[in-house]
Amino acid sequence: MLKFLPLTLSLLAVPAAAQDVEAWFVIINQNDGRVVDKAAWNAAVAQEGLEASTRTVIDTDFYAIDRTIATAKTEGGTVAFFLATNVPTTDPARFDKVVKSFLSSSARQPLLEGLEVLLDQPECRLIRKPLTGREFIHTDTIVTMDSPQLRQDCYAMSMRYMMNNLEQFGPRTPFDQQIDENAAARQEALPPMAIKSQALVNEAARQPGGPPVRRASNVYKTGERISLHANLLNVGRYDPGTSKARYEINMDLVVTRLDEPGVQRMPSAFVYRGQSTHRIPVPDDYFDNFITAGFALPDPGEYRIELVLTDLSRPGVEGAVVTVPYEVEVVE
Repeated sequence: MLKFLPLTLSLLAVPAAAQDVEAWFVIINQNDGRVVDKAAWNAAVAQEGLEASTRTVIDTDFYAIDRTIATAKTEGGTVAFFLATNVPTTDPARFDKVVKSFLSSSARQPLLEGLEVLLDQPECRLIRKPLTGREFIHTDTIVTMDSPQLRQDCYAMSMRYMMNNLEQFGPRTPFDQQIDENAAARQEALPPMAIKSQALVNEAARQPGGPPVRRASNVYKTGERISLHANLLNVGRYDPGTSKARYEINMDLVVTRLDEPGVQRMPSAFVYRGQSTHRIPVPDDYFDNFITAGFALPDPGEYRIELVLTDLSRPGVEGAVVTVPYEVEVVE
């Protein structure tokens, strides 16, 4: 767990002529201990020779970002948004272990998924959180070791990285307004919808939040719930590539007796609807999907269960229908 160095909050502007401003460093101090070492930051600005070409704003109010961006539109310069945190160690091995542990745990948290390490040095990390929701500027966290000189050196390296890569910083189109234009073209070229895998599922053996567990037998007692699962390929989306992208799959249920005549059909027994996770660019598995279904059969016999699935986002398109078959036996 990261621990943070408690420091005093302040507001600082490094003097610079408006026409000379190349970059704005906006640092937001937070109550959980993520605060910047002001003395080390000032020393790093001087160390890099950035007194005349940059300005620093240290605040506790996130609206300082908006205010600085508005000022930069008039005075010029690229705005970067930083958080600062301190790992209480001067041992590079311990520092590396703590940071790697944080990155590993973040990969399992949706809001932190996809963290990018921009600067990876033994005593310093600069970590970028990808844009989500309505965010319009990257959050870049400077992670330092527990020494004034090491913090100063890390701040200086982070400044240097920004000044050498100004195009990577500044306001962006809010994430929820970004569009992957290639997604629509990929959807147009999709092959027919297909079954990747299917299974009768043992719900009792499934761990909370875990993947489905395949049932060892296809024999059920009368009235016992039959749980079905299928992974699908090539399922289209309404508004593909946008934050509004969603899927809609109609299911017709067909149950056929195999040991004697008898067929029961239930058109539109269920319609699967859901929002797609917004990613820019859309991932390779963007058009994958899965469905689940479950019901019981009251009479003994041998049955074929068919889930006839229709991709409603692509009406009239050849290959937008697939049938997922299962065979079960029901006994007293």
